[in-house]
Amino acid sequence: MKIRGAHSFLSEDNVISANKFKLLSEPDINKYKSRFFEINKLQDFMLNLPDSFDNLEFLSNVERLSTQSSADVMETLYLEESTDEKVISLPDIKTVGIKENIFDILNKRESKRDFSSAVVPLIKLSAFLKFSMGINSETINNKSEKYFLHRTYASAGALYPVSLYLFLKKVQSVPTGFYKYQPFHNSLLPVNLENSEQSNLMSLMNFSIEKIPVFGFLVWDIRKNFFKYGERSLFFSLIETGEINQNMDLVSSALDLGFCQIGGYKRHSVSSNIKLDEMSEYLVASFVLGCV
Repeated sequence: MKIRGAHSFLSEDNVISANKFKLLSEPDINKYKSRFFEINKLQDFMLNLPDSFDNLEFLSNVERLSTQSSADVMETLYLEESTDEKVISLPDIKTVGIKENIFDILNKRESKRDFSSAVVPLIKLSAFLKFSMGINSETINNKSEKYFLHRTYASAGALYPVSLYLFLKKVQSVPTGFYKYQPFHNSLLPVNLENSEQSNLMSLMNFSIEKIPVFGFLVWDIRKNFFKYGERSLFFSLIETGEINQNMDLVSSALDLGFCQIGGYKRHSVSSNIKLDEMSEYLVASFVLGCV
């Protein structure tokens, strides 16, 4: 990836005009800009992008800004989440009992392609999302006195550039449509409730597409980690995507739900439905989920 390619999606104009920021108030937008897209910090990294990580000056910059940038980006990710009245808050998962140990869950893990026609209980979807991608603990950094909210998977630099979008068709109390999962609030943000046609989402073999109640799409936002890791941001994001998929595989098994990773997603159609610009946001993985 060339440095000049980074300039188009890291410019201030593009940051402000992006659709996703329309839910933020003006003070929050300014805070977002000053913390996440501060030009001095970006230039600091861009001028030192090496072909490898053997550049001592670059390594020094990564170390120097590591803790601060992680805390700032985490605050930015929190600000991104909407609490609009249209958002669906998912139920508390304290009542979800998982009695099996991790070794039993690993032993019974398998991809499922045959789903029943049952509606997915909202409490099970909540548990699936919370345990797979949600917040699991928090700590405070003694130097910066900033809180870090940890998730159930690792992310390079704690930048979390991978997001989850869902097409929900048969989920208890949830209208059919596209949603974005909001991990800080364990909630669903409606993205597109107008298109209910699932045949243009994936090319599926050995599946009855009519029975699939949940389609999932993992999306990498290059703006959230390229400024720190340059050309390696893609590799780190794919590692993160694999960790999320593994969590989902195991959590679905523990909840007695069927899960299968799908490589045959229709990228342009899905991207259009969930309003990705396909310049800074890329669909990198997909899956289906349902009752068995």
